[in-house]
Amino acid sequence: METSSSPSHQPILGTAIAKDEKGSITNFKSTDNQDGSSTVSFTANMAGHNPLVPGSPDIDVHSNFTLTENDAAGTIKVNASQFGDAVPSAETLIGDTKGNQLFIGVSPAQAGTTGPYTMLAGDNYRLMMVADFTITMDGKGVFTGVKRGDNKYTVDEWNKRNQSAPTHN
Repeated sequence: METSSSPSHQPILGTAIAKDEKGSITNFKSTDNQDGSSTVSFTANMAGHNPLVPGSPDIDVHSNFTLTENDAAGTIKVNASQFGDAVPSAETLIGDTKGNQLFIGVSPAQAGTTGPYTMLAGDNYRLMMVADFTITMDGKGVFTGVKRGDNKYTVDEWNKRNQSAPTHN
């Protein structure tokens, strides 16, 4: 797993990229199911700080994934839960074989009245996001849509729903 940081920018402090991000995959399991599908589950752990604020605490995120791919049916069942500091907002995506990105979910910042000054201290496990849906794909592994409950969405519709999600609670 490669962990990287996007540039942080502030008009007075400038622009910087954190160079000491931490990331790991734990709890990895893989199973071949009787129906011909396969399931993988794992936890992705990431941490990094704001490089513009020396000594700032890490922003911690722990994401649990269970993905069940059924090539014959052309589906990937996605179950995900995300825990961490719950500030700032976070986005989680998955990519297909063509490099297209699909939102798994969005976690709005839960800073409340204290903001990051008290929310970032320590390695927290506040609930940030839960996802449960099925991705449809073609025979080449390219995403074609999303099914959640009785609702069906194109990839664009699904991504627009997530892009318009609030970034703050």
